[in-house]
Amino acid sequence: MPRQPGLNACGAAPAKPSGKFFPPRKLLRALGHAHRENEIDLSNRLHVKVIRTLPELQQIEPDWSRLLDRLGARSPFLCPSWIALCAKYLAPTDSIEILSVWRRTDLLGVIPMVDSSTRVRGFPVRQLSSLLNPLTGYSDVLADEPEASVEAMVDFLCRDGRWQLMTFDRIREGSRGLAALKAALGRKNRIAVESEVSRTPYLEIQGTLDEFWRSKSAKFRKTRRSIANRIEKLGGVHVECITGYGRVEAALREFLELSRKSWTRTEGRDLLAEDFERRFLEDLTKLAVEKGWLRLWFLRKDDELIAAEYHLRDGDVEYGLRAHYDPAYAYQSPGTFLDVSVVKRLFADGCRIYDMGPGLVGYKAAWTTTAYACSSLSLFGRGVYAGFLGRLESTWIPAARKSSLGRWLASKKRPAASAEPAAEDGE
Repeated sequence: MPRQPGLNACGAAPAKPSGKFFPPRKLLRALGHAHRENEIDLSNRLHVKVIRTLPELQQIEPDWSRLLDRLGARSPFLCPSWIALCAKYLAPTDSIEILSVWRRTDLLGVIPMVDSSTRVRGFPVRQLSSLLNPLTGYSDVLADEPEASVEAMVDFLCRDGRWQLMTFDRIREGSRGLAALKAALGRKNRIAVESEVSRTPYLEIQGTLDEFWRSKSAKFRKTRRSIANRIEKLGGVHVECITGYGRVEAALREFLELSRKSWTRTEGRDLLAEDFERRFLEDLTKLAVEKGWLRLWFLRKDDELIAAEYHLRDGDVEYGLRAHYDPAYAYQSPGTFLDVSVVKRLFADGCRIYDMGPGLVGYKAAWTTTAYACSSLSLFGRGVYAGFLGRLESTWIPAARKSSLGRWLASKKRPAASAEPAAEDGE
């Protein structure tokens, strides 16, 4: 039978709408709760920002400094001013790529990187690598809430398909950021390579100087007594420490002139180019005076500079960066004599750690057997080419080194040059 007009399928008149809708109270409460939860989630979201210019870096410097304070990561090498100075000396084709992770206006993490075109085993590579300098003692992945913030930065980098290789270099062992970085990289379906790149000796200043001296070997003490006797016979010898008050510019010129005469420079074995050392140390000295870091240790014979060390001091940690002596006085071992004088002063002025800089060379090993390691973590990008490079570094080259030919070639390599000659080793 056909439906009558105005009736529904059941033959009844449809209900008239009242014009109002009253949802159940439980539904209202649930909607309100979901809305509040969504607001909390949005406010806690992390976002990554890339710093690509020095003015942008200067803008976040206060936030960076507060992050270092929260982490207790006190070191000149981790400060934004050091990173900015390193960025100033990048090659013209390189650019800074500093990753920062934020929650609202709070900086939670920083990874200073540089975007460059380089070569790996002769193959051209687009690389993101740690923003370092030859004088950078170590780097770190600075991260509050490291698991979440490092994961956010690594995810951001992995979405960028421009690079074939990403390298986090010279990261100090024991870092919470390093552990989080290893975990984050391990979750990526990419080829990753980890290696130890350096070991840095450091001397823990504990107890008294007399106790430390008695703990050293008889040979160590006898060698330094003989050196002290030879130095004293020169006459007019004295040690001074320049900290930024007075003639800093003239003192730096003297240091650079001594560097020019050093054996590493004259034999072409110095790790730093002469022009770079001059320009970088000029800028670093201005910064170090401003920050209160500068320690220029000089050994003089009358007014003649015969040995010098360029140090930075931050809190109760002293960092050795450069050391030179005049080869004309090599027999007297002025570098070793100055080392002894510096250590004596450090015991007297409240220093806790003397970081001697990377490299387990003889004259450092004579003072301490304690050292920390720095690692390099490399992650290869997407695609066939990046995969080939990854296999080359992670599998094929290590296998070749373990072969009989590889071991023979390794035995023929010359040992690396140390920062000081044998005459200054001290033992």
